[in-house]
Amino acid sequence: MRIDLRWLRRVAVLLPLSVTLAPFANASLHAGRTPVARKYNLAKAPVAEILRPVTLISVSLAGVSIMLGAIGLWMSISQSRKLKHITSSISTRFVGEFPAFLPHINTLLGNAKTAVVCCDYVAYGMLVDQAKAKDYLKALAHAATQNLTLIKMDDDSLERHARQFVGKPKGDEIRSGRQSDVERFMSMYGPPDLKRDRALTTLSQFVVARRELDGKLVRELCLKPVVIQDEVPRLFFWIADPGKPVARAVFSIVALSSNTLEYGFETQDPSAIAALLALSRRFLRPAGSSIHLQGR
Repeated sequence: MRIDLRWLRRVAVLLPLSVTLAPFANASLHAGRTPVARKYNLAKAPVAEILRPVTLISVSLAGVSIMLGAIGLWMSISQSRKLKHITSSISTRFVGEFPAFLPHINTLLGNAKTAVVCCDYVAYGMLVDQAKAKDYLKALAHAATQNLTLIKMDDDSLERHARQFVGKPKGDEIRSGRQSDVERFMSMYGPPDLKRDRALTTLSQFVVARRELDGKLVRELCLKPVVIQDEVPRLFFWIADPGKPVARAVFSIVALSSNTLEYGFETQDPSAIAALLALSRRFLRPAGSSIHLQGR
């Protein structure tokens, strides 16, 4: 909470003045009975009468300083609450570059009663950040026990996607910038022979390993994914409780290239969520699927 220091400065000016005058005010009230009164011979009536206004001034200054302090504190708290409300009411905000926004997705799916998910792999993020991706799978498993629509790419599209993301433009080799990610992935999810010689992994072998991991997760989580044919979406999204006042979504914009970028945004804007749902219906229509596919 930020306190408006201008009010505190005003209080700081008045308080020392009231404190300075207080002994004389006290002396005028108790003429002749205090050390200050005896020192300055304030027992005489004329002097006491002269100092009586000091009492009023001192008490008034102290009261004003306390009042200003209270008003300043109230205004600071009020402004802080207004700023907090404005910040929370911003409907769409940037939540970072992939995979930094994965925890936002995990929270979203972990609390959802109904969810719509559209991304490339079931094991989203597993290549780059396995710790966050495992939390993602837990959140996805929760959504699968509720009401989950999962939209993912078909195998041919995933292979093209993998070639753009981790492969060299030609041939079957892994790009040097992604070699360590692929080796770490293959050490955990590759076949036994490639776990030992993961540095020799080809792009085709990596694609097969990712495909098999996705198939395993579909079976374990009892998912019924809708597969997008011959298309690599440039927009991934995760929607929680669509059609309800509490609906929220995370979406990411994907730029596939030799240096793939993906930026995430979180929104509670009904119009933005409606647009994302319209995209999901576009993907679902060719398969003739309902927007509400049940999990296990």
